[in-house]
Amino acid sequence: MIIALYLLTNWFVGVFATIWWPIVGFLFAPTFTLWYSAVVHWYDGTWGLLQIVVGIIALIIDLSPAKEAS
Repeated sequence: MIIALYLLTNWFVGVFATIWWPIVGFLFAPTFTLWYSAVVHWYDGTWGLLQIVVGIIALIIDLSPAKEAS
């Protein structure tokens, strides 16, 4: 889905200075990378309390290990 979003839309145009940041972001923190781009688009890059809280939740999702099936 993220690759389709990148290839088929202009969602990430102007969000990152180089192509390396989204690549590294999608490898190590895909949820936070999507949230970062959403903040840039929807909130004009302004990080208020809501954006920070959701960003922390996104980082927790990205950093938490996947649960193994029992």
